[in-house]
Order: sequence, then C-alpha cells, then structure tokens
Amino acid sequence: MGQGMNQTLLLVHSSTAIFTVVSCQSFTVSSLAIDYNPLAFTAGYVMNATNSYLDVQIVPPHQADVGRQVAAIFRYNPTLMIPAFGSQTYEIYQTPPSNVNTSLVSSGILRIPLASSSRFVVGDAIVARYVFTTHVIYAENVTNFTVQSVTIYTSWSMATYILRAYGINMIDYHVKPINGHWLSAVQDCMHFSDSRYYINIINSSCEASGDDGLNALTYYFNVTQVINSTALIITQYNNWPNVLNVGIGTNLEFSTSQKPFTVYATVTLASASVYNSNSQLYIFTSPINASVGDW
Repeated sequence: MGQGMNQTLLLVHSSTAIFTVVSCQSFTVSSLAIDYNPLAFTAGYVMNATNSYLDVQIVPPHQADVGRQVAAIFRYNPTLMIPAFGSQTYEIYQTPPSNVNTSLVSSGILRIPLASSSRFVVGDAIVARYVFTTHVIYAENVTNFTVQSVTIYTSWSMATYILRAYGINMIDYHVKPINGHWLSAVQDCMHFSDSRYYINIINSSCEASGDDGLNALTYYFNVTQVINSTALIITQYNNWPNVLNVGIGTNLEFSTSQKPFTVYATVTLASASVYNSNSQLYIFTSPINASVGDW
C-alpha cells in the first residue's frame, strides 16, 4: 500500500513515475495529492510564426522552459479555459527536431522549434506539451488494484496507466489543473489496457487532460508466421511495451482480415517466448487453422 496522511502533497522535481507496481495483489494507493515542478508543458500566445518555429509569450504561472523538446501543440480558448473547439480546433503532434530545443528569445518569450510548417498564427493561444516520459501511476499484471482519495495536478505522460489488471477500483480519484494552469495531465487521465474482471470508477473526475479522460481498451495482434497448427508468431505494431505478455491460460480470439470483428476460433495460450522486439512465439493447447494476416 502507498498511503499518505490527510492527502499528503508529493511535489516532484523530475519527470519520474511516482508508483510503479508490477505483479502485485490487493495494492492500494491512497490519500495523496501529486504535482510536478517543472511542468511537462507550457502555454501562452503566439507572437511570431514561421515554418520552423513559434515564438510564444509565456503566460504565468507557466514557465519559459529552455532546452525542452516539444512533442505536441494545441490551440487553446483562454476565455473558457478549454482547448479551442469548432472551427478553431487545431493540434499537431511532431517528432521534435533533433538538433534544436526550446530557447529564450527575450524575457518571457520562448522559441518552440517545429518539425514542419503549421497553421498556428500570431495571436493564437497555445499549449505546448514536451516529450512524453513516464506515467504518474503505472501498474502491470495486478489483481484488485485500488486508487483512492488521490488527486493528480499534472503529469509527464498519463496520470494513471494500468496494463492487465484483474480488477480496478478508482474511488475519489481526481485529475485537475491547479494554480491557473491551462492543462492537467498531458495525456490520458485514466488508461486501462487489457484489463479484466471489473473496472469500478466511483466519485471521480477528470478535468483539462491533454488526451482521453478514460481509455479502456484491449489490443489486436497480427499473425505474421505459421509454424504449425499449434504454434504461431504473433506481432504487435503499436510499440507499447509488454502488451504481448498476455499470460498463460488466456483465451485468444481469432478473426480474418476480411472479417476483423467476426471470431472464427478461440484457443488457450499454453506458452509464449520472445521472437523479436515486437513479436512472440505463441503455443496453444489445441490446434488452430490460422493464416498469415489474421488478427
């Protein structure tokens, strides 16, 4: 259990995870508030726009952070304190230029390098998110995982990311901005991948996160090689770590590329071993008539 007293504030001064929980049962994180300084983003108004950079007048309490790489920028509505919407909606993701980082043009004006031209113009209010690093709370292969009475004010990636949980409880969990910030978590408020049994979300809220409020999903894998009737090379292309480690005894459903949501067979995983960086050799308890390209 990770527990604070009367919602202890953890103020973190580096882009690190607060909790990394792997292969645990009945683990609870409770009674904490979590914030980061420096922030994983900055915000302000575009003063100059070219094909290769934006000069931004930073609005306090955001900071003109020098030496950062910017991965995403979106247009903002400072009146409503939400991302711009309707015809003003605009966001870019980029692989930051490798040879140049953010720099100070003059007091309070930050130059943000662009990998390519954009549609941002002078006068736009924007939020710039730096390169995503670690989640605040990360859990993997956990049973009965609980987050209770926890408030997260910002993050360097997702606020809570859970991979393969057998039971999740989010109780009195809140992600929200503080001190006039234009953003809270820079990515998802809650992201639950390949989670099973149940997800309970009670008396919780997500405000001003940079991506999904709640993303609950499973993964699709591709058959890239047939070894024999009970052995297949399975590949994942999303570059998320450990998603192929689904667990011995897991039932997997197969469909063809022509009918991707029509299951033609279900088999049970007997063993798995690493084949290469994004593939594993799966061996099943019974034969399956699978073909390359199946899902």
